[in-house]
Amino acid sequence: MKLYIYQQTSHKSYKITNIPISLNHTTRFLYKPDIRNLDFFGNQKRQHDTMYRNGIIYKNGDKEDFELHEVIDKILDDNLEKTFTYCFVENKENNGTAMLILTETGRYINGDYKGAQTIRNENKDEFNEIDEVSKHKYLCAGSRNIICAGILKFSKDTEYEKYNMIIDLMSGTFKPTEDNLNIVLESIYNLDKSDRVNIEPIYNVNKNKNNITPINPIDNYCNKLDESIDHHKMCPSAGGKKLTKRKKNTKNTRKRRSVKRTKRLKKRRKTKRKY
Repeated sequence: MKLYIYQQTSHKSYKITNIPISLNHTTRFLYKPDIRNLDFFGNQKRQHDTMYRNGIIYKNGDKEDFELHEVIDKILDDNLEKTFTYCFVENKENNGTAMLILTETGRYINGDYKGAQTIRNENKDEFNEIDEVSKHKYLCAGSRNIICAGILKFSKDTEYEKYNMIIDLMSGTFKPTEDNLNIVLESIYNLDKSDRVNIEPIYNVNKNKNNITPINPIDNYCNKLDESIDHHKMCPSAGGKKLTKRKKNTKNTRKRRSVKRTKRLKKRRKTKRKY
């Protein structure tokens, strides 16, 4: 893998290229958004190009190709953890590979790196600026061959020289199709050749083949991605809305609603007659 670093005003963005992936072109694996407003797409593309301009390739001597743990170590720098929004796209310049596009949701303030939610609690205006440039519409606008997008967290354990990669596959717009989810996960697991990175995906499980009850993905997200850009919206414990399953609008449900509505109308008519 190769790492490209893009220096922004107060943070960095990255592209990790040459990620091997088995693309199954017999199914509609790549997400191709229906772009009806070309001006709107053009604005997204321009914002993307502004964020990813004049990148510097990471080198160690003459070495340009790195293992996953080396890439994570470079991105983290002197920090123990960082959270990003990411976009996983097919790399058209190198067939059979994908590219991971990242942007930090935290910022360096007075020399110290702070996560998005920490900044939100201290300065709402600065958080709003971070929120705007962290949108997937800007991050993914450089490609229509989008595989998936979401939130990503890197962390390291200095005592054991181990690294962690938590990746959220639950993006509503760019969520992988169920048939091809395993292809995405396989490519992610294959990134770690040294067995020094613990890779943990967070995703909805529709079918449980191993008869193991999966952890609620929202709970997992809230517990482990506490500095994600939307944590305060997604998680009730942080003041966000309570996420509940939407009831199906069945025939019986509609009938019950109709009966209740009729009763309310009759009650109102009786009240009007009394006065």
